[in-house]
Amino acid sequence: MENLIRSKAEEIGKALKPLAMAGLLPESFIVAGGAFKIGQPINDYDIYPAPGVPLLRHEVTVDKDCKVLCNTTNAITFRHKDIKLPIQFCDFKKPSLGTLVESFDFSSIQVGALYKNNYQCDGKFNAVKNPFEVLDVYYSVGFIDHAIDGEIKYTGAEYPFGSLMRVGKQ
Repeated sequence: MENLIRSKAEEIGKALKPLAMAGLLPESFIVAGGAFKIGQPINDYDIYPAPGVPLLRHEVTVDKDCKVLCNTTNAITFRHKDIKLPIQFCDFKKPSLGTLVESFDFSSIQVGALYKNNYQCDGKFNAVKNPFEVLDVYYSVGFIDHAIDGEIKYTGAEYPFGSLMRVGKQ
């Protein structure tokens, strides 16, 4: 399972390269949730701040290559001209990748990766194949069960009303 998740994380990193080139990603960040779904299309990329690292929400609103779709107190959702799917910068923070992923409300999305941004200000990447290094991956037991039986289970949430609104997305 770990190799599958790492491989998916590397694919996601390649897709997000234009954000790094635009200076929209911090030194480290987390991508988690639906972008890692097994056997289903990706709806969007949910990007979370790594512990101790703020995201650059303001930069998105002034970047000419980004079109803001929704801007709330918890997240900014936008499209970048070089990325097919919407990107959501989420302000939801937890002390680690594992605690973030375990806090998600459905078993099918309890998965994620912590990245190091290798893009340098001089316009070059440290990494040969990918601008991002996958530092860590995490997936819950519920995610493993979902991968085996295909069932999506509600796992609880800090904000149950938000989960109710998202049921159709699962």
